[in-house]
Amino acid sequence: MIRNVFRGLRERSQKADTPSERHNLRTLLALYGLAVGCGLRISEAGSLQCWQIDLDATWNGQPLPWIMLPDAKGNRFTTAARLVPIPDPPIPLLRSLLPGDRQVPAFTFRRGDRQQAVSPASIRQHLNRLELPFPRWHAGRHLLRTHLMLQGLEFDVINMVMGHQSAGREVFNPFTPDWTRRGYAAFRHSAARLLHSLGFPEMEDGYIAA
Repeated sequence: MIRNVFRGLRERSQKADTPSERHNLRTLLALYGLAVGCGLRISEAGSLQCWQIDLDATWNGQPLPWIMLPDAKGNRFTTAARLVPIPDPPIPLLRSLLPGDRQVPAFTFRRGDRQQAVSPASIRQHLNRLELPFPRWHAGRHLLRTHLMLQGLEFDVINMVMGHQSAGREVFNPFTPDWTRRGYAAFRHSAARLLHSLGFPEMEDGYIAA
């Protein structure tokens, strides 16, 4: 069903009658790509600000585009930060959608000349209008976790990305293990494989490829 969602959003965005409709469909595609490829809950995807996303970030000289989320499930000993690497497939689409101002919402829906910041409620409203068979948003998160486990990623790496860190394994803890960067690289590779297998669309010259 998730494969059908990606295909349906891609096809409808290519056939959209207005720029606003095309923008909204591309936005839904990017947001659901982050749900499946990064494990974002709808509450997280629907509240992103530009400052939380860095598509040009590096770690020790290696590209590591990421999303910084302010909250992580854990306990009183864990940091309130969660760093989620972004796999390659959605990055061109994200670059085409994100505004240049770092102090504004990352995603908006449009209606003519009007723009409204994306919210969990507006995401659901736009999906309902499409009448496109759609699984629970959280299903993408569970699919990603299952895929990562089947790919053999270390349990601590999966928990760190999904936001279920345990004490001593949280991001930026002074004792963060030295395999963190390698774990993030492995995650990006595995998440990209999942998105490719589900038909997440590629971009050509800023447009969704046929």
